[in-house]
Amino acid sequence: MYAWKTMLAAVKCSLALALFALSLPAHAVLACYIESLGTNIEWTVGNQFHGAWSNPLYCWASGAELIYIQQHFSGVRMHVGSNAAGQQLVVWMGDDADFIVNNL
Repeated sequence: MYAWKTMLAAVKCSLALALFALSLPAHAVLACYIESLGTNIEWTVGNQFHGAWSNPLYCWASGAELIYIQQHFSGVRMHVGSNAAGQQLVVWMGDDADFIVNNL
């Protein structure tokens, strides 16, 4: 019985991660989830970022925005994956996401 529950929990976790990955934008963008607002704030290179001092729960980026962040914020920890379009996708959480948002 215990093995069955463990396997079911692993399947649920895998499904949740897959659904999360599919919900991410397929175009190049930096997007941050602001928990206090209950929404995402997006930024693209060349535009002003209107989310400073908003304490994001997490941020993700791909395309030109990912390259910009990798070039300008070399010390932040990142989690690497891919989005629905097959582009490299990087996620920052907690203090790292906060640092990026407040230094764009």
